[in-house]
Amino acid sequence: MVNEKLKAINHSVIPIHRSDNPIDAVKDAEIIIIGGGNTFRLLKMLHANKMMETIKQKVMTGTPYTGWSAGETRETRIKEFIELNPDFWVFGLREGTMLKIENQSIRLIGEKTARVFRKGEAPIELGQDDDFGFLM
Repeated sequence: MVNEKLKAINHSVIPIHRSDNPIDAVKDAEIIIIGGGNTFRLLKMLHANKMMETIKQKVMTGTPYTGWSAGETRETRIKEFIELNPDFWVFGLREGTMLKIENQSIRLIGEKTARVFRKGEAPIELGQDDDFGFLM
């Protein structure tokens, strides 16, 4: 889809994940474009392939660098995070709420509910009267 749009101005993109040598591909790039998607996965891939320093050097020497967001929501970002960190619970507190942790218990304070995320499970809404002990 990106190449279709760029074709109109006589340019094209070579996806880094299709390159035999990603570092050389970055070194040879005339411009660096980062498309929208899973930011956590992207950063993990860039670090794993030791590309961060190469990208930094290219940008610092004048290579244009641009990107865009895929338009994800906060919930999408949380799901991306738990996909890469499956042992974590993510607890979304709404404005005007807080958690009170005291004597081995957790209680939600405030009139709004909280949203709890865990890999492989549907998000759940919990309120003041719910048991949060599973987080201990």
